[in-house]
Amino acid sequence: EGPLEPLLCAAWELLVVARVSTHRMARLEWPFPPARPLLPSAARLSALAAGNASIAVWRLRLNEGQPPAISTKQNWPGFYPHPLWRPLSVAWVWLEYASLLLFPSELCCDWSAPALPPITSLADPRLAVLAAAAAATAAALAA
Repeated sequence: EGPLEPLLCAAWELLVVARVSTHRMARLEWPFPPARPLLPSAARLSALAAGNASIAVWRLRLNEGQPPAISTKQNWPGFYPHPLWRPLSVAWVWLEYASLLLFPSELCCDWSAPALPPITSLADPRLAVLAAAAAATAAALAA
């Protein structure tokens, strides 16, 4: 998922370590004051950004300036052509991974190709689960 992991680390640093006010963030009230000093977090976030930038440069050199060749079988939902179903399918993959972190009941050594099919219609029951997860996340951030 490329840049997702560093973004999750940055979010963890701000929300959990520095305890930035999620109440004010949910209400879009600026600034979002932290409960702890931000200087230690700023140092770690700077190291995270520098590490992420160095990995990006290394990957570009490794590929000799060409974009990576990724097969659609490696990330089927990510390559789905429909502009609405693609992000919803990717969100479903993230939700599937998050649920497996909490409840590792259906582990699989290969999640490629048809293991997690894309969402293709409004009749897909996974949309209700995604909506419930989004609502629960919003409620948790606002609490």
